[in-house]
Amino acid sequence: MVQSSPCNTSQKLNQQLRESCAKVNYSYVCHNKMINRFICRDTCLKMALILLSAFTLASLSISVYFNEKLTTIIGLISSLLVLIITVYQKDFNLETRVNEHRKTADALWKIKEDYISLLIDFDDLEQSDIRKYRDDLSHRVDEIYRQAPRTDKRAYRSAQKAIKIEEEQTFSKNEEVDSILPITLRNKSNE
Repeated sequence: MVQSSPCNTSQKLNQQLRESCAKVNYSYVCHNKMINRFICRDTCLKMALILLSAFTLASLSISVYFNEKLTTIIGLISSLLVLIITVYQKDFNLETRVNEHRKTADALWKIKEDYISLLIDFDDLEQSDIRKYRDDLSHRVDEIYRQAPRTDKRAYRSAQKAIKIEEEQTFSKNEEVDSILPITLRNKSNE
């Protein structure tokens, strides 16, 4: 069996931690994209309900006062749309979904910060301690993912755009990983 040199093993361990940190950060961004989308959808639906309710009241009031069938039909259609939106909101409880994604994002943020702290302490720790911390972080990430709501392709594409194009928090290359890490943790070869 071929053994790796200590330096090579240390470099591999460091790179694994850096990549794990970046993956957690990517998931964090995905969950935040889901949060933003659900908040926007919820706000739009609430505004639509208010407008449709006002429109329904106005058209039904006009139809009662002037006895016009067209405004009655318009009021009935508006009422139906209000009912459809209300049922959608009940079934898809967007506020609950926002809170679930926020809880996951907050937990992932803490994990990301713990990875960064481990990377900062990397040179001062024994490899066995680093592995212990790494395994603990990996276990914590697994627990978060098991309880986390799923993200979708749209959130993934949105996070991908935010990270790679808009450079919100990038890490697909060493330079990108370095861009989210403190200066003291950046690879000197990328400067």
